[in-house]
Amino acid sequence: MNQWIKKRGEAVHRSNNDTQATHLVSRPDMKKCLTFFKKLVETTDLAIDQA
Repeated sequence: MNQWIKKRGEAVHRSNNDTQATHLVSRPDMKKCLTFFKKLVETTDLAIDQA
């Protein structure tokens, strides 16, 4: 998770400076990250519901 947060920070600073650069995160990596966070939310919601 720390790596994704670091990438997000890099992307924010980079987007302000260089609009012609290639993407920092590939589409498959982005999908992997989104899937991870969706499952994290689902698991957290399930745990809260069962508590």
